[in-house]
Amino acid sequence: MRNHRKGGWAGFALLVALALATSACTDGSRGAFSNVHVYAVASHNGNVYEIDDTRLIASSTPLVSTVQNSTGELAFHNGIGYLAVSNWSNTAPGLYRFDPAKPAAGATRIGTAISAAYIAFASDSLAYVTSADYGTMPNALYSFNPSSPSSGLTKVADLSYPQDVAIGADGRVYVAENGSGKVARLDSAGTAVEIEIPCAAAGATGLLPGSYKGSPGVFVGNTGDYSTGSVEFIANSGTTAVTVVSGPVVARLGLLGASTLVVSGGFPAKTYGVDLTATTPAAVEVKNGTSSFGGGDIRVYNGSAYVPDGTNTLYAFSSVSGPVTAISVGSTGDLITNVGVDE
Repeated sequence: MRNHRKGGWAGFALLVALALATSACTDGSRGAFSNVHVYAVASHNGNVYEIDDTRLIASSTPLVSTVQNSTGELAFHNGIGYLAVSNWSNTAPGLYRFDPAKPAAGATRIGTAISAAYIAFASDSLAYVTSADYGTMPNALYSFNPSSPSSGLTKVADLSYPQDVAIGADGRVYVAENGSGKVARLDSAGTAVEIEIPCAAAGATGLLPGSYKGSPGVFVGNTGDYSTGSVEFIANSGTTAVTVVSGPVVARLGLLGASTLVVSGGFPAKTYGVDLTATTPAAVEVKNGTSSFGGGDIRVYNGSAYVPDGTNTLYAFSSVSGPVTAISVGSTGDLITNVGVDE
């Protein structure tokens, strides 16, 4: 799970992880399901579970584990999983790497310790990871080479409690600065901050490349004061953030279909769908029957959105109007907070 300051998201882990018990886990055995594209992560022990995205069931044992608390984003590139682990209550935080086809090899850390939070890939040889921490770890953006993990991490820029990082449609790198409520955009070389763009609401946390009203750019999810947040949009080469919808507390965003933005966040967490084709977009809550659900992460695969709830459930749905499938994941005590997709 991610760290946070005012409006950041990893505070969710501080609320749900009331009883931390970092238990050593052995690697699971690959082969529980034939076709796995979705994976769920338990934040307090780093267990990674396979999800059968056809039958919508989870493996009973973890595929692999970092054996670390406060696990953040899980991202895949060229079939390899990358898992961000923050500094909160951990012995070895940092960016971890694992091969789903070789689970017995476990997860290994890339470079030195950082309070890793979010990950983005620019190419086969260039990727980025943010580090955000209350204590001694840097608040910064780092780059690394996925094709040469032994090369470690290189600091790109010091930032204000950075959260999500994304590669925009313009090829530029964008970083949500939770501490300042701004979005940093790097220069064309991806080596320095070119501009910091203020958001209307505080708590810049989630980013998603996309298009709004015919313009390509990046959507920004803001947690605000945890009672009122927003979704904003920054067009390519833009210098301002335009409000798309106000109200939802947003930690993470995804695009379902061609024009439905799905967002989740808040305490208690909720999930919403936003029709981007509407003249004035509105947030419509997605429910499991009559019950609200949500969390700090969203992934979309093959026409379905997946949202972990922070306990033992991963919710899957293909439209805002439902139906919603609740997938039980992990054992009692596992806190399922993140989900990753291997395309």
